[in-house]
Amino acid sequence: VVNFIDFEINEAAVIGSRRRSGPSDEYELRRAAEAAISPELEKAAAGIEDSELRRQLLLAAGNCLVRKKRLTSQDGDG
Repeated sequence: VVNFIDFEINEAAVIGSRRRSGPSDEYELRRAAEAAISPELEKAAAGIEDSELRRQLLLAAGNCLVRKKRLTSQDGDG
């Protein structure tokens, strides 16, 4: 059971990452994040009763998966 989730944003890291990756289309990022959400992840999140919290958690997880995939592909290129 998850009782508490605390997100902390490292502003300097975010700004640096955005500079390296260049401008991006927020709509495309959202679509990629939604596409990265697996049925297993949705099933695991189904226990979260608050629908907005569940949606935000799934989008955060999707963004993390997309970012990981991009970083992995960048590492392979260099």
